[in-house]
Amino acid sequence: MVSSATQAIIQAFDPVAKVLNTSNGSTPTGGTPTVSKATPGTSAGLLLAADANRLSSLFMNHGTVTVYIGTTAGVTVATGFPIYAGGGFEDNLTTSAWYGIVASGTGDVRMVAV
Repeated sequence: MVSSATQAIIQAFDPVAKVLNTSNGSTPTGGTPTVSKATPGTSAGLLLAADANRLSSLFMNHGTVTVYIGTTAGVTVATGFPIYAGGGFEDNLTTSAWYGIVASGTGDVRMVAV
């Protein structure tokens, strides 16, 4: 059984135009997805640069260690938001830069930004 929220998305999808129509009748626009990879270490490093035109970004921890992320170069394992091995994080509210750090070893983060 499909949930009512999923059904609403299915009904809003225009298969001809291959876009999702919003409730106000407008069609969201986007750019070309950019895929990248970062390998954060025990010092904070840039994962994704700030981009005023970015609509959304998705981070997936493809590694075996927890990666802690934050929007400043001062992020630490104590202050960062944890992305556990195999986990992910989506940011569709900001255009901020994102930094990452691990407690030990090296992380493996894959990102898609639009």
